[in-house]
This record gives sequence, structure tokens and C-alpha cells, in this order.
Amino acid sequence: KRKVRIAYFGDSMIEGDLLSKTLRELLQKEFGGAGVGFVPITSPASKFRQTVVDNYSTGWMEENFKTADKNNKLFLSGHLFRGNNDWVEMIDRTVKDSTTVLEKILFYGFTDTPVSVKVNNNDVLIEANKIFNTALLQKDLSRSIRLSVLNNRLPLYGISLESESGVIVDNFSFRGISGTEFASIDTSLLNSVAAANIYDLFIFQ
Repeated sequence: KRKVRIAYFGDSMIEGDLLSKTLRELLQKEFGGAGVGFVPITSPASKFRQTVVDNYSTGWMEENFKTADKNNKLFLSGHLFRGNNDWVEMIDRTVKDSTTVLEKILFYGFTDTPVSVKVNNNDVLIEANKIFNTALLQKDLSRSIRLSVLNNRLPLYGISLESESGVIVDNFSFRGISGTEFASIDTSLLNSVAAANIYDLFIFQ
């Protein structure tokens, strides 16, 4: 009765949750678990990805493997997002059982003071005192969540939609990379992710 989280890395071969979608389905059928897992705030694949509906405003500022310098705190996805009066809405399309409770968890970086965001139009104060942070935004039978940010102080990585226990498979696809780009992720961020101890297995394709 715990979570087993798998990070599945690849380039365009797994973009749109290809391959990792099948692995997720097989593992969750065998060992339990539900939900699509981590979804970045925006993505070039968001319109053809079948496992989640991902709609968002057009003002999001993005830093990634291709554009950021080595000192930026990019996440394992190779991305970092900042919004200024921007919003994102995600709807899980993998859960078939209407009685499944889904946790909606925000993955985000550091800021020196708490930041207020809106979750489904309700004000929520986010503490961000670690280099890598997670916050449970919502836990219920709903398959969707909407997040709005008022300013660009808070570095965001994405939202995970997942069950309370079982296998969770996160798709980390980045078009056109060879894998060497992961060496540019800040070591202190990697240490913070490791300290959070959320991943049990890494797969590099």
C-alpha cells in the first residue's frame, strides 16, 4: 500500500506518452495504481497525447535544455515554467474506475517567500523553501484540475495525477536530445529530488 514511481526518459520515440503508456497500463493492471502521472505545464505533444487533456494559456515562459544556461534549476523533464496571470488545466484520461481517488500533486522549485496560486478558483498558499518541492493540491474523485498563477516568482515543473498507492509511471520525453543534456541539470536540484525519495526506478531509452 505505497507508491512505486518510475521515471521513463526518452526523446521523440516516447513523445505523447508513446510506449510508456503501454508500460503504465501493464504495470498498473498487474500491481495496482492509477493515473497518468507527471505532466509538464505545456508540451509540443499536448494536442496529440491521448492519456491526458492538457489546455493552457499562451503566456507561459519556458526554460529548457535547448534554451537555459547551466545554472538554471531545470527539472528531470528538462523544463521549467513561469507564468504571469497564466493558467493550465489537466484532465486524466487513463482512469476507468469511477471510484478511484486521484491526487493532484504540483512539482515546483524554490522561491524565498510563500506564493499564492489558484486551484480550481480557490486560493492556495504554496510553500517553496526547498530546491525541489511537491504540494498536494487536490485529492478526490475528480479527473481534472485547473491551476492559475498570478506572477512569475514560482518556478513550476508540472502536475502529477496519480492514485494514493500502486505504480506511477512518469513520461519524460524531450524531442531531439541524445541524453547528454541531463548532465546540465543542477546538482543541487538532483540532490533535492533524491532527498524527497519519490522515484524507485529510472528507465533511459
